[in-house]
Amino acid sequence: MTLHSVEALLDPATDTAVRKEWATLAEAGLPSQAAHRGPTNAPLVAQAMSAAPDVPEVGRAGRWTPHVTLARGLGTRQVGDALAVLGAVTTLEGSIETVRRWDPTARRAWPVGRKPTMDA
Repeated sequence: MTLHSVEALLDPATDTAVRKEWATLAEAGLPSQAAHRGPTNAPLVAQAMSAAPDVPEVGRAGRWTPHVTLARGLGTRQVGDALAVLGAVTTLEGSIETVRRWDPTARRAWPVGRKPTMDA
């Protein structure tokens, strides 16, 4: 079973702040979501959904895993580098603008409350 997700897209100011952190990591030569050029790549808060037995407990249906991904694939040494480059951790306060569903098999996303189409 594929792990679909429900994703909360952020307000413009918070989206911009997260993209600045992506750019900071990329400019330092570190892995960053800025390198992901997919059309659905955006700062978001994701909730994983699945009842598959091979999905870790934290990713199963009914478990909320709020996060905004800044980078993937950081090596253990790079974590310290990334924290140093980003500086002091600050709390971003924002709001959710819209909610969408992501289907990784079809590689498409669509707003929750609307039926998916081949173009979505």
